[in-house]
Amino acid sequence: PLIALRLKIAQVARVRASERGADTITFETRTYVRRDDRGESVYQVSLEERRLKVRWGLRAQERMRSQNLMFSSIDDARRAYMERIGELESKGFMDATAG
Repeated sequence: PLIALRLKIAQVARVRASERGADTITFETRTYVRRDDRGESVYQVSLEERRLKVRWGLRAQERMRSQNLMFSSIDDARRAYMERIGELESKGFMDATAG
C-alpha cells in the first residue's frame, strides 16, 4: 500500500508540473520530507526570480541549515530549482507541499 501511495503521489506531481508549465515559474516554494532512523528530514526549496533558497535539516532541530544562491538569469535559477527538486525526488523525498 505504501508503494502504491508513493507512485500515486509522483504521478500527481508530474501532472501538476506539466499543467503549470515548468518554464513559466518565477516564484514557488516546495517542501520535501523523508523519514529514516534519525527522524524526519525536511528540505524546503524556494525559487524567487533569480534567487534559489534551500533550507534543510531534521524536523526536530531548532535551526535548519540554509543556502542562498543568486543566478544571472531567471532561466538559470529555474533550471537549478527543477534540478534540485528532481534530485530530492530521486533520493526518496516526498513532496509535502499542500495543494
